[in-house]
Amino acid sequence: MEHCKIPKEHMLVWDFGHWELFRPNFFICWDERTQAIVLSIRGTLSVYESVADVICDYEPFKDGLVHKGVLRMALWLEDNVLPKIKGFIKQYNAKSLYLTGHSLGGAAASVFRMMLSDHILSWDPDLEIKTICFATAASVSANLCRQYESEITVYINEQDVIPRLSFGSLKDFQSLIMTASTMLTSPSPIDEKLETISQKHQDLLKSDIHPKLYAPGKIYFMYKTSRYGIRQTQEPHYVCEESDAENFSDCKFTEKALFHHFLDKYDNSLRKVSFFRFLQIGASIPGKNGINQRRDVISGIV
Repeated sequence: MEHCKIPKEHMLVWDFGHWELFRPNFFICWDERTQAIVLSIRGTLSVYESVADVICDYEPFKDGLVHKGVLRMALWLEDNVLPKIKGFIKQYNAKSLYLTGHSLGGAAASVFRMMLSDHILSWDPDLEIKTICFATAASVSANLCRQYESEITVYINEQDVIPRLSFGSLKDFQSLIMTASTMLTSPSPIDEKLETISQKHQDLLKSDIHPKLYAPGKIYFMYKTSRYGIRQTQEPHYVCEESDAENFSDCKFTEKALFHHFLDKYDNSLRKVSFFRFLQIGASIPGKNGINQRRDVISGIV
């Protein structure tokens, strides 16, 4: 409530602290500014949510595949939360429904959104549904990602490993480890060994021997560049660009793979991406008062 500036009377449901497999922790609130009911789902924090994460075999879903644990969470939402949402939409005469979540919560929100497509015709065809998620866990097959690109938006921060992690990408990683292990006893020069591992990596990425899941929806990738901001600031230049789900099919355990997954890192990146985006817009304003106009743009956004 403090972070998002939600008035207490607008907090409609607060469902946290339940220790039950496949039952997500979430809240529902009324957003007066957008005239929307908002469902926000928490990421992994309990042992039960960790168990849902690792129940990662694939199940048929619509015309593709889905992460089994995530599907069970979305089904729980459909059975237990959807009736409440419908009631709140009617009570507040809401124009929109927002679904959001982080990590496992983002995956559950996204699959739940896909389920709502089956309800929408018999429910309220004029209701606008927006799904905006962060660090969404890899949870659906590539065809479902493409199918719901216009319905779901996901932000991925730098080296965050969770959107890149599925059973298929882990199997790829295992194969690379096995290849590297055999190279240890090979008399070949080190360059040839590295080339063999690299070629194995490329072959795995191109093949379907280990089918992979992806973060669903239209992906926006946030990262820092070596370019720095205007004047003498030491802040790095942050970029947010549209990307493709298949660019995140590779399991990369880098130094900051988990560090970049934390909520505060997403919050920081989103704020700085917005700052530099509008800084560039302001910088394009002509005239001798360009600097003052640039500041006006930034202060207006803040």
